[in-house]
Amino acid sequence: GMAKWTKGDVAVLAGIALVGVFAVLTIRYVPGLRGFYPSMAGHSAEAKLGLVLFHMAWWASWLPGWEFLHRYFVLRSVSARWPQWGWLLVPVLEAAYHLQKHPLEMAGMFAMGVVLTYWARKRENTLLPFVAHGLIEVELLCFLLLV
Repeated sequence: GMAKWTKGDVAVLAGIALVGVFAVLTIRYVPGLRGFYPSMAGHSAEAKLGLVLFHMAWWASWLPGWEFLHRYFVLRSVSARWPQWGWLLVPVLEAAYHLQKHPLEMAGMFAMGVVLTYWARKRENTLLPFVAHGLIEVELLCFLLLV
């Protein structure tokens, strides 16, 4: 839960959210990303609402499982086997999953995975990674709707 969060934890979350905004805004300037994430800015309110509802259902179907799998199940296993550096396998696995995407997105996912996995391991709490990942998804949706 959030009861044990420190000011540093909140700062990490705010920093991730801010970096996420800049990362999402780069989509506009990278053709390969722009092609993968087309704008809905000129579409009707009905189409935008449909996209929002779709994304909310999509997030509910995979985000909790993704974070549980990576930041709890895999992290505990690799940390027990290789206590000092095993945790780095988690962001490597996440990056490998994103190999089918644009290299910038894959690199960003790896970097974010390092931060979130390190935090989850250090604080023994998966809530911040879950919230941070959710924020990035919301930022991406806002980008699709507005830009």
